[in-house]
Amino acid sequence: MDDAARPSAGLIPSDDLTLHQTAETFQRTDTLHPKWTERWYFNLQDGDGRLLGICGGGFYPCSGVLDVYACLLSAGRQHNLRQRVRAVDRGRLDAAEQVRFTIVDAMRTWHASATCPAFALELRFQAGNVAHLFPPFVVAADLPDSSSALEFDAIQHFVQPGQVSGELRVGSARPKPFDAQSFRDRTWGVRSARPRLHNWFVFHADEGQYVTLIHQERANGTPMVSHMAVVAADGSARTLVLDEHDLTFHPRTRLLLAARYRGHDAAGRRVELTVENIGDGVRLLGAGYTSAQGDASAEDGVASETWDLGDADLMTRMGRGTIDSPARMVLHFGDGVTLHGVGVTESAIARNHWRYGSQIM
Repeated sequence: MDDAARPSAGLIPSDDLTLHQTAETFQRTDTLHPKWTERWYFNLQDGDGRLLGICGGGFYPCSGVLDVYACLLSAGRQHNLRQRVRAVDRGRLDAAEQVRFTIVDAMRTWHASATCPAFALELRFQAGNVAHLFPPFVVAADLPDSSSALEFDAIQHFVQPGQVSGELRVGSARPKPFDAQSFRDRTWGVRSARPRLHNWFVFHADEGQYVTLIHQERANGTPMVSHMAVVAADGSARTLVLDEHDLTFHPRTRLLLAARYRGHDAAGRRVELTVENIGDGVRLLGAGYTSAQGDASAEDGVASETWDLGDADLMTRMGRGTIDSPARMVLHFGDGVTLHGVGVTESAIARNHWRYGSQIM
């Protein structure tokens, strides 16, 4: 996609409707693929950069399945809660009793709650800037040759920064109020499987700005999607083309430890983004990020578990998927301007990636 076709304006309020799917109608998806889904995601990041957790879900209109989750990090452990409800009203994000979501004000305010023995969470998300709409991408899935040639990824999504506030209880302790930074993500379309390299970054930056990036590659290094944007406090976006990267992963857990991306904008001005991990992350296997998401043949129900993040063997197994972790970033522009920020990196790396697979055990 050339730079002239890239989106540069924020979305309008009606774009956050629960039934947002295609321009043609709110009653049909653009394909009958059973994995077509409309998804939502929120992260919770303390003022010191510590990642408190994530929550979100997805509705699969072709199968009538609602999958929701909440994952909390506390005292060296990851507490997971998931719930599945089938044949629900497609407008009911609150249909799952233990993990509920409500759109209070489109594109501005959401409410979420999650309750289980390990933790309880009540939060209100308030948008802090306009959303950035990523370019859509439609590509053949990054799956083994033995898989169906008909599998594909067809994704449209946006991110938006904000603040969350509410109450949090861990174990049997009394609930405590909290305030945190957040990014939310809305995604709709077909998502077949994670590519062999996946990076999705969101950073709160100086003076009300934010920085976001998505880059996915096949095993041979061919990009599937690649885009970066810097959004100013007034909502104007500066989009960038990514030219090269250098990534470092933990060999056992596959946690992204450091990243450097270089790129340029439409005028040819150079930028360099450097990222450093500042803490442990949420393993998205705990959020149900597996091939079973949206499976209409699975039973309704609630699942939960607690993982010890200090257990190296367990974290090696749980790290073989996507990980959301806290990080700091520095963004240098060729004209001498520098931005600093704190946010979340979401990453996944496969053993057969041509360049980075050799870093992992």
